[in-house]
Amino acid sequence: MTLLGILFILLTVLESAARSVLGLFAIAPDTGFYTGMGGLVLAHNLLYLVGAAVLALLILLPREEPSLPEYPGRTLPMLLAATGLVLCVGSFVSFFGDLYDFTAGGDTHFGRVVAGPFAIIAAVAMFYLGLRALHGEYRMNIWGASMPALWMAVQAVGRFMEYKTIASISDQTLEVVTLCVGALFWLAHARVVSPQGGLPARKAKFWALLFSLFSVSLCVGQAVATLSGRQISVQMPLISIAGFLLMGVYAALFAGELKKE
Repeated sequence: MTLLGILFILLTVLESAARSVLGLFAIAPDTGFYTGMGGLVLAHNLLYLVGAAVLALLILLPREEPSLPEYPGRTLPMLLAATGLVLCVGSFVSFFGDLYDFTAGGDTHFGRVVAGPFAIIAAVAMFYLGLRALHGEYRMNIWGASMPALWMAVQAVGRFMEYKTIASISDQTLEVVTLCVGALFWLAHARVVSPQGGLPARKAKFWALLFSLFSVSLCVGQAVATLSGRQISVQMPLISIAGFLLMGVYAALFAGELKKE
């Protein structure tokens, strides 16, 4: 691993640690926004900026265009199948729970109900792609492989509609941004694993690492806040946290499989 790669991983770990502390001590329970601890918030944002700069160097410096092996081993397919399975369970539970709450006149926003079927379809697509890869077929039709990207985009719109206020520093903002970056990653992923794609793998590597940084840091902070019993206005269920964490790890390993020819 290169020095820049080690630095990027270190920045991800530090940023996740900073978000965990903010999740424990600086999130206002009634709004979900960060209050106080301005120094740590500033450090958190600087870590993002430095991480993005290191990531740009990490991607742009190599002259050779990387490529994905025809069959990248078993770890990546197993992780993709596990991610799809976790998201299948989570999306079914979440959709029917949101649908029941919405029809009963609860607080669930209509956007969450609309996004539910897309979550189920995308989770099934991930699970199916993982199973195919385990049987030696990692390539997939670009439309089927693009379903996770469509789900991410729909979820991002739904979350944005749900939030009445988007602050410059908040879990709401980070979740929406993570979903948008995730949509771009899964679209790039579909173009790499599909014979009809043709996207330069370096661009896919950029979106994979960026999504990994965002999703891992989001999930670590949310998991710490959830397990500690913090009641905040934006709180992902543990199964959703596990799904996004698996996706982040998968994205990082996917980027690592893009080898130079």
